[in-house]
Amino acid sequence: MTRVQDILALIVRPTGGATWKQLFFCAFTLLFAVTVWASAAERLVLLEFVAGLAMLLGTTVLAVCVPWDRLPATAVAAVPLLDVVLVALLRDSMRDVTIAFSLLVFVPTLWLVGTLRARGVWLSTLLVTLLFSVPAMVRNVPLDGSLAVVSSLLLPTTVLGMGLLVLGALTSIDRESARARHALTIQTQLLEASAAQESQLEAVLNSIDLAVVVVDRDGVFDRQNPAMIEQGLRAQQLSGAASTQERDLLLRFPGTSREIPLDRRPVARALAGESFSNYVVSVGPDGDSINLAASARQITDHLGHSDGAVVVFSDVTELYESVSAQEQFVATVSHELRTPLTSVIGFLELAQDDEALAEDTAHYLQIASRSADQLQQLVETLLFTHVQRTARAPIERTPLRLSDLVDEACDSLGPAIAGAGLTLERHVQETRAVPMNRELMMQALNNLLSNAVKYTPRGGTISVRARDVDGAVAVSVRDTGIGMTPSEQSKLFTRYYRTGTSREQHIPGHGIGLAHTRQVVLDHGGQLSVRSKADEGSLFTLWIPFEEGIMLEQPPEPGTRTGAMELGG
Repeated sequence: MTRVQDILALIVRPTGGATWKQLFFCAFTLLFAVTVWASAAERLVLLEFVAGLAMLLGTTVLAVCVPWDRLPATAVAAVPLLDVVLVALLRDSMRDVTIAFSLLVFVPTLWLVGTLRARGVWLSTLLVTLLFSVPAMVRNVPLDGSLAVVSSLLLPTTVLGMGLLVLGALTSIDRESARARHALTIQTQLLEASAAQESQLEAVLNSIDLAVVVVDRDGVFDRQNPAMIEQGLRAQQLSGAASTQERDLLLRFPGTSREIPLDRRPVARALAGESFSNYVVSVGPDGDSINLAASARQITDHLGHSDGAVVVFSDVTELYESVSAQEQFVATVSHELRTPLTSVIGFLELAQDDEALAEDTAHYLQIASRSADQLQQLVETLLFTHVQRTARAPIERTPLRLSDLVDEACDSLGPAIAGAGLTLERHVQETRAVPMNRELMMQALNNLLSNAVKYTPRGGTISVRARDVDGAVAVSVRDTGIGMTPSEQSKLFTRYYRTGTSREQHIPGHGIGLAHTRQVVLDHGGQLSVRSKADEGSLFTLWIPFEEGIMLEQPPEPGTRTGAMELGG
């Protein structure tokens, strides 16, 4: 059946298939001749009829034997041209019996149109006119009126009309075929480019040490590199789980025994549409675990809809242990400094009580006492930070108005601000009382004001504002100081980080104050953000919700960097 369909396709196709087209025409013509023979056998011996049949058989042999695929495409037009001639011979031999033989001419003429297109239309029309219409008019001379002329030209006119119709259809088909070929070419190029990119991506994924997994919108692991497979098996072994699926693994918040809820695990968060960086999780039981930092980015389709996510895991166990050791060292040193510092401060106070001190000596002791107080505050901050990152002991809170604490901090640092040649502007409205730790919040406010003083040149302005906003109390500290670049802002709340400008200008500091301030704000369920431009100043804004745990209705202003941190981060 398939073979027959292939043959029929060759016959009806406009080009190619010359052998089968001619065999079909030969069989059709012979069948028609046999039908005529049944009623007019005497006509079979006429010279025109025999010559027509001989030409039919010769043309068919020619169509079968000639290798048309090796010749130009237009060479095959010789076959339908000969067919038109032989139809004319057969028609002349049968004109007194039947003119139906004339209808056979439509097969080769349409073949000519398919082979030569527009040239085939005009050539077939000319041949039919010369071989059919002209002989008919010559035989009927003198012509009996215009009706005889019209009758003689009916066949070539019909051939012309059908040829033009077929030409139009073939032209449309050719145009669509050209579009389809062009589209297929583009598709092939895109597929080849996609395959090349696929190969490159595979090579990149297989060559990096980071564990990478690509998940589709349904949560199925679409791709994972060898490092991810190895990491998954390791996590499964540490967790004692039955599979490497995230929901089966033992994932904990770093430094705690508390398991991470299923919906807060890295892959689950990525599938929920979140993008995040450096989300640290501990894998395995406490004492025999590894720490992984996870980052996720969303994959979107051409319409901007989520189409999955890419999650990258890096082993930060050694880094985590190194940082922990460093923090422990800092905490130990800070703790050991407290006792001698207490003695130094105490004896300095006793020495200043001596009324017989010279004025210069009293001044020197006052400077030493102030420096000792600053050093003690630094030690206390280091110890508090260490405790907050390890024990996370609950802090004691009492209802306080943040506006009162702001006024107190401004009064305390007022002399220092005036001594630095700066102008202090206060816009403090009475705020609602919220549970706060007075000492910690004063440290945070003092840090913000002290930073503004340190980084604002003489003649600048510091503006402090306190007010209630939707669902929270807010304090902002704006200065006209040296400002920061976007890169510096992104690292600003990292402990021990100091901007390049502050180091170049030898501005004193240890890179601890803002990290400590951020931690205080987070412990009160709030947020700390910064907006800054180099050489234009900075704006720090602190939010504390009326009730801890509620979502603030007023988010940070656009373009801000916030002090919010990832769990474990």
